[in-house]
Amino acid sequence: HTGKLDFRDKEGELTLTVIPAQQEEKTVTKALSGGEKSFTTIAFILALGNNVSTPFRAMDEFDIFMDSVNRKISMGLLIKEASSKLRNQYIFLTPQDINGIPTKPNIRIHKLAAVDRGQQHISFPSNRNA
Repeated sequence: HTGKLDFRDKEGELTLTVIPAQQEEKTVTKALSGGEKSFTTIAFILALGNNVSTPFRAMDEFDIFMDSVNRKISMGLLIKEASSKLRNQYIFLTPQDINGIPTKPNIRIHKLAAVDRGQQHISFPSNRNA
């Protein structure tokens, strides 16, 4: 993808124009597919991250509409970014399969147990010493 930001301060408008990979015509984000919007959002956030200093960066379900190819590319970009910024903490939440995600020495992946959709109640251990 390539793109351009058109920032009109007086009007209070920000327009993002995108040329998706393997296309020649630019388009506004409203015309993109769900996966293209997700990929564009990640590219935009990564670009902003180079200009904004924050100790934590979190993304939730950022890959929900992506196909497997764009998801793999996006995860690679995010892992590379997280690995290069050792003073920041990154949190990526996804309901998608995380097998095959590249790991680095400073990257920890936590996988939650699958949800039991038929579960009727939540069991908590008893705390009789309280």
